[in-house]
Amino acid sequence: MSMEEKLKSAIRAAHSRANAIAEESKHIQLPENPAAWISDIESFAASLPDEIPQKEKILRYSQFASAAIRGNNEPELRRHILSISRLCEDADFNHFIVEKNTEHKRSEENGRNGGRTNKRRKWADEAAKHIARWEDLPEDFNPLVIETDECDYEIYRDGERIFAFDQNTGQEIGSLARSTFEKRYL
Repeated sequence: MSMEEKLKSAIRAAHSRANAIAEESKHIQLPENPAAWISDIESFAASLPDEIPQKEKILRYSQFASAAIRGNNEPELRRHILSISRLCEDADFNHFIVEKNTEHKRSEENGRNGGRTNKRRKWADEAAKHIARWEDLPEDFNPLVIETDECDYEIYRDGERIFAFDQNTGQEIGSLARSTFEKRYL
């Protein structure tokens, strides 16, 4: 395809899109107060971050729509309002994506890593220091008492789980399955 043919094809495609927008714009309902609507849209666009690609187009089309109001050109106003509406939908979606990416970057900078937290439990590390194998863990009627600077633990096994309680408050700190405890701590 020659350059001239490519150019003609692009012009036909643009003309076809313009005709489709003109036809669709005939069927949209205009805002009750188009000038106020445009003002709200301009405020919305101005509040968007600069990296949103639709921001400049929304502001430019708003100027065109304002000129159509001043010129009392309803078909032109309809086309610009339709274009602005579509651009705003795209901008809103892109803004959502930018915010999510920013939030993700912020959480990475703050040391959060999306659920990949340290799975080690301090109480389980302490218990592992005092036993050599699972069977060495006492049962619940005679718990292993471990005193640390941070907390005093009561640790025991019940069936296939190990449990840890705060000796001072009696609250459960956590529990682990036997397989997890043996794999990670023994």
